Amino acid sequence: MLADAPVVEERILGYIDNLNGFVVINTASAKKAEAFLTLLRKTLGTLSVVPINTNHRPDAVMTNWLKTFSSIPESFEANDECQLEIDNDEKSVVKCKHLDLTSDEIGAHIETGMSVTKLSLTWNDRVSFVLNADLTLKRLEFFETQDDNQDDDDLTTKFEADFMIMHGEITALLKDLISAFGGLSDG
Repeated sequence: MLADAPVVEERILGYIDNLNGFVVINTASAKKAEAFLTLLRKTLGTLSVVPINTNHRPDAVMTNWLKTFSSIPESFEANDECQLEIDNDEKSVVKCKHLDLTSDEIGAHIETGMSVTKLSLTWNDRVSFVLNADLTLKRLEFFETQDDNQDDDDLTTKFEADFMIMHGEITALLKDLISAFGGLSDG
């Protein structure tokens, strides 16, 4: 029976940015990202990869951003979605969507000791995303791509052009995020 079982293929895209020291993987799953890295290590022989670690805790910084909106760096704009958590016996979580994050309700949750663990942001009016406390980015949406009216025969050229735009945007976005969280930590 196993010989007749359908093969499930999955495509996960990623790239290595040697110039800036980033490995970018297009998946929201930590398990799939690690599988991608394992295959990459196997292919290359070795690859030292560590998650981004900044000088300031992302949850503390994002919480401060929602406490005092004036502290959000100019290149970022908070959207209308966040998740707040408190580390108590019950692991309380509040998920907010389509809500004014400057509201008294959000402020009251923060005053009770809740921290922001997810925050939807827009960067320089060019990319929107959800930032997690572990500095992973989810639901990236790029506002600039090549003209969608290109010929279908030229899909490779369109992919390459879109990839170049995406690479440039992600690189600049990651640099701004690292700066917003106090730079890279040595430890």
